[in-house]
Amino acid sequence: MQDGALDGTEAETLTDWTAEKFERLKAGRAGS
Repeated sequence: MQDGALDGTEAETLTDWTAEKFERLKAGRAGS
């Protein structure tokens, strides 16, 4: 992997995916 490989859109997508996964996990625990 080169430096800066996660710049721009890729990093943004990864952040969004991680945030969504975290929110789903929180929602799942709250609903249990």
